[in-house]
Amino acid sequence: MATTATRTVLGPLTTFFTPDPTCVTPMAGSCDQTLCHAWAGQTCHLSSDSFTVFDQTACWPPVTKGVDMPAIEALNGWGLYSPGLSCPDGHVRACTKTGGDVEGFAFQFPPTAGETAVGCCPSSYACSRAGGPRSAQTCMRIMTKASYPVVSCGGTISPGTTAASRTASGATFHVLVAPMIQMNWQASDLPGAATTTPSQSATTGTGPTTGTTEAPAPSGLSTGAEVGIGVGAAVAGLLLLGGAVYLILSRRRRSRGQNETTGVAGDQPKTGDGGGQQQQQQQQPNRNIVYEMGQTPRAHELG
Repeated sequence: MATTATRTVLGPLTTFFTPDPTCVTPMAGSCDQTLCHAWAGQTCHLSSDSFTVFDQTACWPPVTKGVDMPAIEALNGWGLYSPGLSCPDGHVRACTKTGGDVEGFAFQFPPTAGETAVGCCPSSYACSRAGGPRSAQTCMRIMTKASYPVVSCGGTISPGTTAASRTASGATFHVLVAPMIQMNWQASDLPGAATTTPSQSATTGTGPTTGTTEAPAPSGLSTGAEVGIGVGAAVAGLLLLGGAVYLILSRRRRSRGQNETTGVAGDQPKTGDGGGQQQQQQQQPNRNIVYEMGQTPRAHELG
């Protein structure tokens, strides 16, 4: 079970840091037929006529004056940076955890309430937490087929190393380990007091945005007010359109009614009109009737 180490704040990490170029090449460790080790970000130390390795400080961002140097032991976990906003060059955000949450990586230096911890690892490495007494956090990469350069202590290359290479092939596993740069931050540490938490995907080398871009100024109306105005304008437009349609239909109906009234009145006969004369002719007895011989015309009664 992983244990919690004494919390050591190395200092702030709010600017972009570029590690020493020698930090990329791992130091060659033990190797047999099934497993080979290599440690990145290390330097050689001569002790009792033998070489040992420990964390190279040039591979870590600058620390606050007075902070103790790392232990003479490789990959033991030096401390954390707070506030920390940007992973070093060549590193990605490989793991995160928010204080108080169950989910997330089990950091050697756990975040407190209101903090978010970010583990920065070299590209292609993943966060790892070793067991045992140290329970140190590191970055790890496992290869089965690859060739990669290594250095070893005792040579002439600064700081006292010799260049070589290794090839991962067959059933041999090559385990590359590098220091994890842990940085913690709170919402109040972000520019503009933003509360966006960093993505857990290891696709970028930077933490939360540290640019100077300011948030857009408010327009004077809330979003709800702007939505209300838009809806009100749409409703008013529909009412106006409905009123216009109603007026047009009313006028058409009124005009049609007037035409029907005019048509009925026009059917009535008028004095002096040809139609009236025709009707009068139909009502008057036919004076031009031809009677057959022997028939006597009958007198017509009035009424």
